[in-house]
Parts: sequence; C-alpha cells; structure tokens
Amino acid sequence: MKRFKKSTVIPIALCIYTAIIALIFYPKQPVGEKTEMLAIIGICYVVILLLWIVLRKKEKIAEKNRSISNEDTSKK
Repeated sequence: MKRFKKSTVIPIALCIYTAIIALIFYPKQPVGEKTEMLAIIGICYVVILLLWIVLRKKEKIAEKNRSISNEDTSKK
C-alpha cells in the first residue's frame, strides 16, 4: 500500500474542511459581512499554503538526513 506524505494529506484535508465550512456558513452571512468572510477564507488558504511549504521543506531535510545516515552506515 502506498503511503501518502504528511505534506500532502494535511493541507488537502484542511482545504476540504475550509471549503465545506465556507459552503455552510457563506449563504447565512448578512450582505455586509460576506466580504469579511471571503477575506478570512482567503487567509485560511494562504496559511494552508504556508503549512504545505514548511512540511515539504521538513520532509526534504529529513530525507536528506536519512540518505546521509544510510551512506555512513554502508561505509562502515
């Protein structure tokens, strides 16, 4: 079974959650507050994007460290 990366699963789940919450609550907002809600949703997606970038970098660093440690053990 293929294992999914944490940097992929968490941001996708958060995007789906944000979209569902937006679909539920957007129609219930008064006219003046709809722009505020759209701004909040936009900020949520920016934070999710930043989370994705940080998780990708963390995974790349971990992979690099893992490959270095594998090289060290194979040399012994």
